[in-house]
Amino acid sequence: MELEERIAGGINTAVSRYSSAEMTARSGNIYLCGMIGSGKTTIGLYLAHELELPLYDLDREMDRILGHSFHRLVREKGWVAFRELEYSICKRFARHEKCLICLGAALCAMNGTWMFCGALVFSSY
Repeated sequence: MELEERIAGGINTAVSRYSSAEMTARSGNIYLCGMIGSGKTTIGLYLAHELELPLYDLDREMDRILGHSFHRLVREKGWVAFRELEYSICKRFARHEKCLICLGAALCAMNGTWMFCGALVFSSY
């Protein structure tokens, strides 16, 4: 089975399992976690449309806050500065309800991240 077919099958399963009516009835968020380039944003855009939910992308939000690419932050200030900003944005996103949120894989593995998220998580890696 081709990768595209497996992804499409996973998306269709998620959409059928969590219809927009169900998402309206439940609280909490859906988090998509994965490595850079794993398809979180692509899948997130599709799911957000199908489930009629807002989509928040941590990398895009980080770039917006910084006014430049988060890659530049890593080059200039290192990974610790990147992780601190990433974590603070994730905490802010977790205050929202009934939305889709794309997160990097490292953040998903950090101790304490899920203590404030309490959410349904799909991994794309």
